[in-house]
Amino acid sequence: MSMLASAKAALIAALRGDAALSALVHHIDDGEAKAPPVPYGRVAEASAAEWGAKDRPGHEVRFELSFADRGDGVRLDAIAAAALAVIAAMPRVIDGWETGGFAVLRTRQARGRGGVNQVAISLRLRGWRAN
Repeated sequence: MSMLASAKAALIAALRGDAALSALVHHIDDGEAKAPPVPYGRVAEASAAEWGAKDRPGHEVRFELSFADRGDGVRLDAIAAAALAVIAAMPRVIDGWETGGFAVLRTRQARGRGGVNQVAISLRLRGWRAN
């Protein structure tokens, strides 16, 4: 499996499998659901590029996570904190790919239409085939 597919599957499984995050959101999807009930999470975008270490070729994958909720944003902050804790605990070897771990590139919060607020988390993961 490609690094992008492996990392995406592992990320979604880790987010869905976390008890603290699951207590805060109804659903975490990969962008397929049309209008899930809030609060929800989504792996909104994923992309891959070639990247190499000094002695071996590798890949860089980027993910955009988004979480949505109604209200004053307090629960949305808790959702983002829980998601970041899951990301920090992700294993360094994912389906045969050795990685340096996920790097959080940025987080953003925005107010949306109808009182739905969103937080977006941009991630980067670099890795290569494990020996």
